[in-house]
Amino acid sequence: MNYNKKTFCENTTGSPMWGTCKQKKYHASELQMDHKDGNPFNNDPSNLWTICSNCHQRKTDYMGDRLTPGRGGSVLTSSMVAKQKKELIELFTNFNEIRKLIRDEGILTPFIENYDNGLLNILIGATNIGKTWCIYKEMAPYHFNNGGQLHIALSPIKESMNYTELEEYILEADYGKVKVPIIRHSDSHKINFREIEKKLRLGKNVTLIMSDQFFNSKDRPEEVLKLVKKYKTLVTRDEASYGMLTSWEYSKDVTGNAYSEDTKQSFYNNFKDLYDAGGIVFGVTATPNREMKEIIGEDWNIINPDISDLNSRLIPFRKSYESIKCADWGVEDYGDPTVLTSELNSLFTKVTAANIMLDEFDTTYVNGKFHKQKITGMIVAQPDQGNGDKILQSDIVDALKSGECDMPSHQTMLVINAHGWEEFDSNGNLLEEGKHNEFQDKLNDPHEPAHYVVVINRAVYGVNINTLGFGLLFRKYGNQTGDTKEYITLSAEQLIGRFNRLNIDIDKILYILKTHGPDVFRQYMELVGRFTIKAPKNEHIETAFENFKSTHGTSWESAMSFYFNY
Repeated sequence: MNYNKKTFCENTTGSPMWGTCKQKKYHASELQMDHKDGNPFNNDPSNLWTICSNCHQRKTDYMGDRLTPGRGGSVLTSSMVAKQKKELIELFTNFNEIRKLIRDEGILTPFIENYDNGLLNILIGATNIGKTWCIYKEMAPYHFNNGGQLHIALSPIKESMNYTELEEYILEADYGKVKVPIIRHSDSHKINFREIEKKLRLGKNVTLIMSDQFFNSKDRPEEVLKLVKKYKTLVTRDEASYGMLTSWEYSKDVTGNAYSEDTKQSFYNNFKDLYDAGGIVFGVTATPNREMKEIIGEDWNIINPDISDLNSRLIPFRKSYESIKCADWGVEDYGDPTVLTSELNSLFTKVTAANIMLDEFDTTYVNGKFHKQKITGMIVAQPDQGNGDKILQSDIVDALKSGECDMPSHQTMLVINAHGWEEFDSNGNLLEEGKHNEFQDKLNDPHEPAHYVVVINRAVYGVNINTLGFGLLFRKYGNQTGDTKEYITLSAEQLIGRFNRLNIDIDKILYILKTHGPDVFRQYMELVGRFTIKAPKNEHIETAFENFKSTHGTSWESAMSFYFNY
């Protein structure tokens, strides 16, 4: 078969049921050949055309191309559609209750069962099960109702502990007959340990939230140890696999497969000191790393070592991936300035087209009955360290200033670094800046113009943005174990996990199902329920992608199979 693809999408005329294309520009990788009748064996030239990947997916899903002749399926009957509709309505009517049951099974029940075991615990929970939510709203209240007075909540970096979010969790929790705890937060309050000790002495309950940077500095570990020895304390460490990866990186160079006492990072030693002082200690993570499982594993009581069953049941509670893949360019191509501009323009086109289609969907099917939504993109730049060509945050802003980028004028870009955030318009002009987490609200708020976020380290943890639908990675990963030369992919996998957060409206879904049926539900999920990520050609990242797919990721095809065979 000889067919030359066009340089544009041909789905622009008529009134197809799956809608016409709204994009103005196309990257070559987006354009695909399609069989108009859905039959892969009908290669008559009149049956072939070029359409973009978005139109191709919509046509395939809407017209049931997977069920056409040559694909081995069968056409859905009206009774089958009615059954799908009924079961999907049941699923989303009970959505929160089902998630709670899974969270109880995966987090709360194992915590309660091990609460008094006197061991240093590491609790493994699946992604999107609500681990942080459970720490503050269920684990801590259980502790306070069982004679506890102090909850020390540690987090890997200050960006991972949004005070507004955590305060809401704490104040809305059900404490039964005990007192709501006083909150002290290392990034929002000046923590006075004498004041805290006085509150505890008077019988008050206290939740003390600290980042590793705060806790592990000066004389603070000693101050905290005094409290732990005196009062019944629950110690939790969210994202417990963080803070040891660096020490393992160093250790594998020094001692190969041995985890030297000299290289243990302060996080682990201080965490263990709180346990030795009498704390009821639980580290919580979805991704236990190699050193935790193999090198110092004898020190941990590993709870839920196998969460594969929980992961498979969490499909409706996280986004699916449409595509996570490496590009045909790599870090060695960063000296070519066209790589940056072409990839940025491709991202701008995809994000803009997705939001146009989402607006059109709402106009057609829900007509202003529900809150507006939006879809955003995350760009991961490189740190300014080491040799070789790099793509830095400043390069991305300079690309806007160059006039060679086509970011729409009604959109803005947020650049996040250790000092705070800056917001830029499409010409690279600085509009606003700040020091806290307001940038997340800007990206999640559909009425804000922010549609892109540029990050470095916060890509791994500290970015909680439901609207993320597209990712563009320029960061290079390459760490390997000293003995087996396996790729250490934890950071890259956690970055991908930032895209797993749901961006759906349950009430809108129920309305769509009841009013329009399963096909329109599929179209809605296609817009807000999946993500794509593109990264430089790199064996390390490819390994991370495969690990994510096999452990914490759900493909679009698997998600659709789940929904329509629920």
